Amino acid sequence: MAKDDLDDILKEVSAAIGDVNAPVLDPKKENLDKAPVDGTAFPTEMRCSQVFDQLLKCYSIGGQIRHYYRHGELSYCMDKRSKLMFCLKTKLNTEEVRKEKISKWYKEKLAEQMAQRRTSEQVWASREEPLRRPFREDAENYLDEGSN
Repeated sequence: MAKDDLDDILKEVSAAIGDVNAPVLDPKKENLDKAPVDGTAFPTEMRCSQVFDQLLKCYSIGGQIRHYYRHGELSYCMDKRSKLMFCLKTKLNTEEVRKEKISKWYKEKLAEQMAQRRTSEQVWASREEPLRRPFREDAENYLDEGSN
């Protein structure tokens, strides 16, 4: 490939990526700030057949193994059961009330998930000062030990 071809490719990639020097925003904070409070962004429909399938998947061998692997205990699938009960109860309401209740339900579940979610900031302490030569010192120490 010629140098001109490489320059053309780099220009295309740069145009596709956008401004490389733009500040990187925290996606969690950015999305929370943009989230509408009125509930219009939340689903207004819930299909009980899909909720029932989710419950069966939770009770299945694979669902129980996955939950045991991740959490160290078997799942009683209470969240899926309560979702199915909610779905069945909302079928008795009028369409307007049902849509409002379903939207509110999804909004509350999202708030619960966000409150329980752990991020890397909760696990790791943020470094105030960057390391000066993070890998070179370890490599030099390793080479010094190996020569003895």
